[in-house]
Amino acid sequence: MVDTVKNSVKGWLEGFLAADADRIQQMLNSSSGWTFPGARTYAFMNAQFSDHQDLVTNVLYISPKTDRKVIAQMLALVKSEPEILLERADSLEKLLVRKIPQLSALIAEMEHN
Repeated sequence: MVDTVKNSVKGWLEGFLAADADRIQQMLNSSSGWTFPGARTYAFMNAQFSDHQDLVTNVLYISPKTDRKVIAQMLALVKSEPEILLERADSLEKLLVRKIPQLSALIAEMEHN
């Protein structure tokens, strides 16, 4: 009897969690579900949930015209040196331009538009 109830509860719980996991995954993969400040194009990394279950992530605002290779370089740089995200925005921009020279032309173009 106990095993029957145990198996029944286990089956129900596994089904419930599987359905919930699918909904969470669908929500996370839906771009319309997340809005970050600034209303500009961005790349994000290191998404995780806080102790209070808030989704937090590092956000780098980029131009939609930015070459994918440059974006990949930026993300790789931030991944290898995460402490650069602690820099003020203007310092971070200067640091990224110094390490990824193609960014200076893109930033100049964005400032003229």
